[in-house]
This record gives sequence, structure tokens and C-alpha cells, in this order.
Amino acid sequence: AAAASEAVRAAVAAVRSDADKSSWCLLGYSGDRAPALTVVATGEGAAEEMAAHLTQDALLYALVRVNQTIDASVTVKFALVSWVGEDVPPLRQAKLASMRGQASQLLSPYHTELLNVATAAEVTHAAIMKQLA
Repeated sequence: AAAASEAVRAAVAAVRSDADKSSWCLLGYSGDRAPALTVVATGEGAAEEMAAHLTQDALLYALVRVNQTIDASVTVKFALVSWVGEDVPPLRQAKLASMRGQASQLLSPYHTELLNVATAAEVTHAAIMKQLA
């Protein structure tokens, strides 16, 4: 598998950094014959802001940073969101699914995962917090 680009690494690092305001990054694949991970979008809002970028013609991965309060102390947690749009052709789905390991490795470690969400409306801050509970 090809190494992730500098832009992809930087987007993930920004979400992980306490000094950066980024709270999520969304990665997809280029349309090339040898698909490579690319940065689709980044942002400083909640999961709902990222969900607005989930399209039915793409297979996407997001890393979302949230704060969880446990016994009065705030802990940073990370959630992986795996998205397969309904309009992604089966052949491309299969090809990209075989590359899933690279994406999840790049986005590791994470504390929880929203797997196989079918609608952008399912990708919410509340859904992530529920998974973490």
C-alpha cells in the first residue's frame, strides 16, 4: 500500500493535536486506477459539520475528536467513522474495502467506531458519545 500523503498525515495530526482547533478530518480516495487517500474536508465543528460532507458516491473515513467528561475530568476521545455511499459501484467498494486497513491504521488509535452508517443524519455528536458511554 502506498504511504499516505503529507496532506493526509497533516490533517490527521491536526485533529490529534491539543494545540490545533481542528476537531475532524474526512478522508476519501482519489479516482485514479490506484486510489490514494486524499483529504476531502477538515473542520472545527461537531460531527454534524463533518456529516454534511458525506456523499452517496464516495467511500469515506473520518476521524472525529470529542471531549468526554468522566468524574469531573475532561478526556479527549477519538471516533472513526466509516462511510460507504449507496451509489459507490460494487467493484469500487470491493477494491476500496481491501484498502480499509491502511485507512484505519492511519487513523489509529481511536476509542470507538461508527461503522456502516447509511445516512449522514446518523453521524452526530450524540451518536459518538453514546458509543463511548
